[in-house]
Amino acid sequence: DLIDIFRDRAMLPIRSGDGTIVAFIGRAPKDADPRVPKYLNSPGTSLYAKSDVLFGLWEARNAFASGARPAIVEGPFDAIAVTTACPGRNVGVAPCGAVLTAQQAAALNRATDLHAAGVLVAFDSDQAGRRAAINAYHLLSPLTGNAVAAVLPPGQDPAQILHDHGPAALAGMLASHTRPLADLVIDAEVSRWSQWLRHPEGQIRALRAAAPLIAALPPAHVARQVARLAGRLGLDHAIVTEAVTDALTEITAAGQIG
Repeated sequence: DLIDIFRDRAMLPIRSGDGTIVAFIGRAPKDADPRVPKYLNSPGTSLYAKSDVLFGLWEARNAFASGARPAIVEGPFDAIAVTTACPGRNVGVAPCGAVLTAQQAAALNRATDLHAAGVLVAFDSDQAGRRAAINAYHLLSPLTGNAVAAVLPPGQDPAQILHDHGPAALAGMLASHTRPLADLVIDAEVSRWSQWLRHPEGQIRALRAAAPLIAALPPAHVARQVARLAGRLGLDHAIVTEAVTDALTEITAAGQIG
């Protein structure tokens, strides 16, 4: 029997780099069963691999040419919301899957100069969204030193904010409620040691885990993260600086940066 896999979904086209429609993505209605996937992609074909394509990348080409900053969001309706609320400033693109991939990051960098434009990551504020943001950091950090994360209210995404509060509220939030994406990565690493941070041994282990992450940052960002880490761990600034310097020496010797 034939089965309509996109039944009762709002459908949007997915375009390749030359603008050709190669697939579709469908969003379930808000009242759908919780077990129903929120977004559903066309099956993979010789023309379409969802790990290679960013929704909205083709449509963003003119905005990129005018200097707009790319904003990576979770879903196509979020991408449309960002572009609608921030014309000329931010333009939304969305992975056609759960997380950003290396192929998608490379495609974005080909479409616009990430080093010059920077990039905004506006994933949901839940645990899955934080994991996706951390994954994005590791893919984007070699391409740009200006990656920031939008701090969205719990349970809210750009599309919901636009619907509930209007474009000015969303634009204002994306302009002012941001923090360096590196903050999320370093905080997540320190949080792995949270139950031991009351002990000096735990503080030192967390320091050793986070120091290489800071050492790999662009030089202009290191001092801020050293200060943040010293405050978070309750350690002397000089101790944290020494740990980051040692980590930088090890990274450089291993040929990982520079």
